[in-house]
Amino acid sequence: MTGRRSTAALCCVLALSSALGCSRVPGTAPMGAAPRAERGESPKLRFVQMADTQFGFFSTPLLLAFFGVSWTKNRFARETSNFEEAMNEAVALDPRFIVVCGDLVNSWGHEGQAVEFERIRNGLRRDVPVYVAPGNHDVGNKPTRESLEWYRSKFGPDYYAFEHDGLRGIVLNSSLFVAPERVPDAAAAQLAWLDEELARTADAPPEQTVVFLHYPLFLEDAGEDDSYFNVPAKFRGPLLERFAAHGVRAVFAGHYHRNAYARAGGLEMITTGAVGRPLGGAVSGYRVVDVYDDGFDHRFVALDGR
Repeated sequence: MTGRRSTAALCCVLALSSALGCSRVPGTAPMGAAPRAERGESPKLRFVQMADTQFGFFSTPLLLAFFGVSWTKNRFARETSNFEEAMNEAVALDPRFIVVCGDLVNSWGHEGQAVEFERIRNGLRRDVPVYVAPGNHDVGNKPTRESLEWYRSKFGPDYYAFEHDGLRGIVLNSSLFVAPERVPDAAAAQLAWLDEELARTADAPPEQTVVFLHYPLFLEDAGEDDSYFNVPAKFRGPLLERFAAHGVRAVFAGHYHRNAYARAGGLEMITTGAVGRPLGGAVSGYRVVDVYDDGFDHRFVALDGR
């Protein structure tokens, strides 16, 4: 085995060990009834956050899945069942919107996986919009022009903003922070757009601004080391500075296939486990977020009824 192959294999083993839960799992946000609800307060709005539907992951050996490889062409019955169950439960909660934070599919370019995701996404009530952010499996671990064009043709823009009842949502393509090398123009364009969008919120400030993306900025601490599961520090620091300067209240992410919760000053970093295949002893589920004037109450709801 050559040195290059040995290094690649070692990286795969380390990623696999982490995914299986061999590393310490960060503490999660409190679950159960929302404290403000217990006090009789009503939220201004509710939304549901999901992540990692990842059609094709259950039937793919874990090591291959890290490369976005699907073991079989169209075996994703468990992903279909989970996503349909999550969507039906979410709609019953009467949210203002739903957002899926990346890894919609296991393999970018896979038509069957994309079609099945969109079938379920578009089968909901028309008055509940479903926003999506791209994950590394949707645009490749190292995005290219081809992979970005494929994502946009199937799911829409890879970064954009929306607003509901005073809540401003900013959706970002976090893969352009993690691996911008092959598409530097696209990465620069997203940053320029983000600066314009944040400046716009300063000129006409919403009541609250939140960010949705796939890779967590961090899992436990804003100063933690770079890993497969976070945004590299050289991009993380400038992003946190931007968000702090413009009053971003929370960042919602996926990618970890488990829950994690942390803070950086006034910013909440909320990482939500997978709707699809969980890792590290976690369970599949989604997050319900109630928005109040002074912050958020949120809880993870497991699909197995726990």
